[in-house]
Amino acid sequence: MIYYRNIKRERAINGMIAYDKSLYPEIMDLQGDLFYCIRDKLPGVDEKWFINNFMKSRIRSYLDKGNFKYAYMSHNAVLNYFLCEMSGGDISHGEFIPADYVRGGSIYGDLMWVGMMYSYYQWRTGISSAELIDKLTVDDMERIYPALHQMGWEAGANKIHGVVLGIGELDERNK
Repeated sequence: MIYYRNIKRERAINGMIAYDKSLYPEIMDLQGDLFYCIRDKLPGVDEKWFINNFMKSRIRSYLDKGNFKYAYMSHNAVLNYFLCEMSGGDISHGEFIPADYVRGGSIYGDLMWVGMMYSYYQWRTGISSAELIDKLTVDDMERIYPALHQMGWEAGANKIHGVVLGIGELDERNK
């Protein structure tokens, strides 16, 4: 157990990948589609509220670890699991118990890009999504979107790591 914890700590410090490279495109697409669809699935929802709470959710923590069960679900199924969790339901069954998620507000920019970049950066660094959303806020993502959204994922993650968060360059050996 101590050995495993040391590996996780080393990954977070050195910017090492969180799980197998073959799985990150699935999780990136899933989260990008999820963030993109919330305007249609939850009309009027406060998008910042949604993103902040999703990034700190149990379902996202499973994705942080590359959990196959959740990585290959549809974005609709993940949304149901998330809403179930937020309403205090039993996430193991994925049953959605309706609650009031309309908080007002809207962010600008491409929600799909925001979801995919959070997911890629989490994979690339191994930092938990709950910790990441506290360091790299939705407001930060909204601010950097115009400059970074046309960069490749790796270049964008490097800019976030070095310029936005001031940590330095990502370790190229760990791609």
